[in-house]
Amino acid sequence: MNIRAVPLKYRGITFRSSLEADWAATFDALELHWQYEPIAIQLPSGQQYLPDFHLPAINTWAEVKGPHWERMDKAIELRRMLMTGGVGWWQEAHVIVLEAAGPGDAASWRVPESERTVYLTRCGHRDSNWTWAERDGSCWRCYGSNCAVGQWHWPASSVKPEDQFRTYQMRRAPRPEIADKKGGKR
Repeated sequence: MNIRAVPLKYRGITFRSSLEADWAATFDALELHWQYEPIAIQLPSGQQYLPDFHLPAINTWAEVKGPHWERMDKAIELRRMLMTGGVGWWQEAHVIVLEAAGPGDAASWRVPESERTVYLTRCGHRDSNWTWAERDGSCWRCYGSNCAVGQWHWPASSVKPEDQFRTYQMRRAPRPEIADKKGGKR
């Protein structure tokens, strides 16, 4: 049996999966500007990598993965490449893996090859723009501590039952249109 992904359209863009379209809709709900597969990146291994999303406002490259963590080599290599910048690399550019929705359709994400949990919140020092923050409140945008304002969005993968109210509920994309091989509607 040959199973293949059906191209889906959201806001006029053809996505390779419904999960990618779901994340685009989630970013729209957050009013967070996103770019879908904007450029191919040459990795140190010589491989070409086309990350699923770039979130310029929070300088994040994001890879969408379903319920598996297969084929993570390129996302991990990109993260390692960015880490070679020395002290403070994490404050400059980030790599996040966006996962399938967790319990109650809550959004979930992880830092590849790391046990750290990062939270999506707003930076109180930079016009309340979105940022990633560490558990101790260290902001990835302004380098400050405890500058988060408003609600902290925890990834569903790290939420305990008593913390359910803190998760951002993933907003599903409108029913996608099936695209034909030429990118048109069927």
